[in-house]
Amino acid sequence: MSNNLMNKNVRTIFIISLLLVLIPPISSPSVQADPYASFELFLPIVNTNSGVTSIGPDGGHIIVVKVDPWDSENVYAATWGSGMYRSADGGVSWQLINTGLDNLYIYSLAIDPVNSTTLYAGTYGDGVYKTVDGGETWSQTGSGLNQDAIVYSLAIHPTSPEILYAGTRSPGSEPPWGGGVFQSTNGGASWQDFNQGLGEDWVYSLVINPDLPTTLFAATHSAGVYKYKASEGSWFPVNNGITDLSTRALAIDPLHPSAVYVGTWHGGGVFKSEDWGNSWSQASAGLNGLKVRSIEIDPIDPQNVYVATSSNGLYQSTNGGDQWSHAGLAGDFNYSIAVDRNDPTILYAATAGDGLFKSTDRTLTWTRNNTGLKATKITTLLPDPASSGVLYASVYGGGVYKSMNRGGSWDIINEGLGEKWIHVLAMSPANPLVLYAGTNGSGLYKSEDGGSSWFGSNVGLPSASLSSKSLVPPFNHYPTEDNFEDGLWLDFRVDPGLAHSNSTSSTSLSVRSLAIDPDEPNTVYLGSLYGGIYKSNDGGQTWTYSGLSGKSVYCLEIDPLDPAHMYAGGLGEEGSLWMSYDAGASWGLKSSGLNGRNVYALAIDPNSVGTMFAGSNDGLYVSYDGGDQWVKIGFSGLKVYALVIDPDSPNLLYAGASDGYYFSVDGGTTWQNDNTALVNTVVQSLAIDHLSSRIFLGTDGSGGYRRNDELP
Repeated sequence: MSNNLMNKNVRTIFIISLLLVLIPPISSPSVQADPYASFELFLPIVNTNSGVTSIGPDGGHIIVVKVDPWDSENVYAATWGSGMYRSADGGVSWQLINTGLDNLYIYSLAIDPVNSTTLYAGTYGDGVYKTVDGGETWSQTGSGLNQDAIVYSLAIHPTSPEILYAGTRSPGSEPPWGGGVFQSTNGGASWQDFNQGLGEDWVYSLVINPDLPTTLFAATHSAGVYKYKASEGSWFPVNNGITDLSTRALAIDPLHPSAVYVGTWHGGGVFKSEDWGNSWSQASAGLNGLKVRSIEIDPIDPQNVYVATSSNGLYQSTNGGDQWSHAGLAGDFNYSIAVDRNDPTILYAATAGDGLFKSTDRTLTWTRNNTGLKATKITTLLPDPASSGVLYASVYGGGVYKSMNRGGSWDIINEGLGEKWIHVLAMSPANPLVLYAGTNGSGLYKSEDGGSSWFGSNVGLPSASLSSKSLVPPFNHYPTEDNFEDGLWLDFRVDPGLAHSNSTSSTSLSVRSLAIDPDEPNTVYLGSLYGGIYKSNDGGQTWTYSGLSGKSVYCLEIDPLDPAHMYAGGLGEEGSLWMSYDAGASWGLKSSGLNGRNVYALAIDPNSVGTMFAGSNDGLYVSYDGGDQWVKIGFSGLKVYALVIDPDSPNLLYAGASDGYYFSVDGGTTWQNDNTALVNTVVQSLAIDHLSSRIFLGTDGSGGYRRNDELP
């Protein structure tokens, strides 16, 4: 803001303040109160209370939970996108502990068994961080790890904690994938390669024999279980009896270390060895082929064993793995479990998107323990334009949330919602109680009562076939288990060859974008991943194919000046932007100047014919001729995920990018930002609330935020 403009604003505030003192107040019961303040006077351009406020909702992607072995009140939660949290009251409330932590995507966590104020955090792409003060401050450990190492697992020597091990993966998605085990003998000050005999496979899990700490086991991505013995100075495979070599989770019986468990990913479930890994037998009765992400053993009664699965919550065995039964959190992707060593009736469960849960009765009941734990991934924030309080949020992995006070508190509204991995949420312009939710793999759901109940709305949408992949090296698949990356799955990919379905629910189409005709609100369009565009003329009751077969459509925009004109943005292989002049009946490329960039967001100027903006995986582009030609205008090297134009002030443009939130008051020529309060600065959704003159931001890992000041 220029000095002249600032001086003008100060003078304006002074004059109006003087008038407020001299002129008696006028009662106006028709004016609705701002839900954020008892009294505020909004002035154009004047920002009297700048910055943003976190509004949640609480919960999110919790990757690891650990209980302090010496103090059960101290619990730590590692998140995917919000860094580290600590609870000092047994999970009742949580505080962020990120000072010095430069990477907020945590994959592994280990507590020093001798001095529990020392912890290590393994990150996604930035090695290992260490704290010696219970998480108050963190610093990156020393050299020796592979550059940009992804640290899947950490293990600490039980009596000499200066010795620790890291199971890693190096970046890359094709064989040889790199990675392996690294060892530190000085508390992380330096690391050495510890891969003799292991090769370069990824190592997801490491365990140490508590009776003989020079013996370790490693679970690898594609070669099963390896064992290390100091007497031999090498790793060697121990897979006799294991029929599924896609191993993920390891656990060793603390009282009888000859018993070792391994969980697998390709349907093998759990295998158990009772002879130090020399031979294995399948111990999966009741698991029904589920993918196993982690295993935890009761430290007092090791017949109690727990597993976290990728799609149906938790399972428990009370007889050492002979039989498993469901133990709660059905439908959740559970990343890890923690058993309180001092009281094994207390367990914690970490989920991908649905937050953290606690049980005090050995899994009979679970309660959410998320207060202050703001690690949600917000894909859409949706204010109700007819109500000053109602705000909706779609949470990736958590479903749909509703607030009656614009983010002050939230309720989960997932009744009837068949999937909680929501990419996009849309509201009918004719009726704010009508909502549409696009899921990652179950098509579209609709609500007609403001989210109180949902039902599948998929008649005519394709049922996608999953192609089976080889289970022996070399794997013919996308070898990542990080379901947060667009277009990537572990072991399968949606086949572009799709058959249409007459069912209301039997589709695995991934819905990535939605658009509703402002003049004909029963006309709805959806863009999908690898499935093109579908159109409904009856409010989602039935769908028909509407073009771009095999394309991934990340954004859809309808021209507000002519709803027959539509734009679709997506993957930029041979082109990334398409236009239809006939309400989706036919499409043509409009990608000149975009240079093959992926298009994530579109915004059309409602007051200037032909002016539109495109957010891409490399900056922001503008077109002044309806998309015939595009020119980059900024954000080079950054991903722009969200764009909003204020319809009342067309020169006012907002952008959500990979490094924060920006706004421009001159149509995109210059930009300002204020990201100091954002924990995760990847802003992937934006929404303007005109009733309160606020803008809402949704981040990729630290929840939603509300601008405190009026729109610029």
